[in-house]
Amino acid sequence: MGLPRETAEGGIPILENHDDFGGHARRNEFQAGGRLLLGYGGSESFQPPRHLFSDEVSRLLGKLGVKVERLVRGFNQSFYPELKLSRGVFSDRETFGENRLVSGDPTRKPADDVPPGKLSARSWAAFIGDFPLPEADRAALLELHTTPRDCLAGKSVEEKLAYLDQTSYRDFLRRDVGLSEAALNYLQGRSNDFMALGIDALPASAFCEWGFPGFAALGLPPIDAETQAELDESYIYHFPDGNASVARLLVRSLIPAVARGRGTDDIVLARFDYGMLDVAGQLVRLRLNSSVVSVRNRGGGVDVGYSRNGRLHHVRAKHCVLACYNMMIPYICATCPRRRRRRWCRT
Repeated sequence: MGLPRETAEGGIPILENHDDFGGHARRNEFQAGGRLLLGYGGSESFQPPRHLFSDEVSRLLGKLGVKVERLVRGFNQSFYPELKLSRGVFSDRETFGENRLVSGDPTRKPADDVPPGKLSARSWAAFIGDFPLPEADRAALLELHTTPRDCLAGKSVEEKLAYLDQTSYRDFLRRDVGLSEAALNYLQGRSNDFMALGIDALPASAFCEWGFPGFAALGLPPIDAETQAELDESYIYHFPDGNASVARLLVRSLIPAVARGRGTDDIVLARFDYGMLDVAGQLVRLRLNSSVVSVRNRGGGVDVGYSRNGRLHHVRAKHCVLACYNMMIPYICATCPRRRRRRWCRT
């Protein structure tokens, strides 16, 4: 091929596309005024470990020293409730005619870190009653939240599910529930915190799973256990830098020379020597800024091509694990079956 060639025999090379390890489990770390400021820059928290973790995941975290119960004790869920603070909704002058902040939001959100009984919430009537909307719109919103009705009557359960999959939540609320544009504008940004998209860009079926109003009387099957667990269990299982600490624990366990210490007590502030990530002779070598562009099974092994510092490189290995965004696989693994290529590109 005319490319610099290496061999993976006797070791395990990890090729990382980014300038740091962890993928989406990144952290933000910088100095300001002589102080270290640290926070998560990607994935923040474990999904509900009590309900969703497999035995394999639990064993791995146990080996790394991660104790779920300790994460629970380390998160102060009473911080906002004890200050009598609640969520609220801000209505801007450009959309609603005036700037108004309405507190006491009773909405229980997906991935919520405040327990249901500590939201410092008001009743729906009191909360919606303070909206800067015409009385008819406030009445329609109150009915939506408190008086469920089957606005898809006449359709079978299968037809309802298909319709909700193909219809945005905004269109569902406008066409089927009958909300006005003004009332819809109140709900438009309610999904921003969780999905970074408004209700016009997501299917109504997603909002049904997340417990949003408008679906309770449709006679649909109960949501799956995984989604219910995410609604029921608080979003509190994380380190100060989010899941970056898990990535750091994994790297330190694979390449002990990168940092001192053991377990979770010191991992957040441990100093990592990135010069030790990719050292010849180590069992595991982690190479940053290395973008894999080609993976091909050949001769009982795997040929991997990657780009680094403007040059193409070639690695020959016995086995290869593609731990990446699944939609990229058909583009870097041209020999994968057509049926799998179509499935990966759809998900």
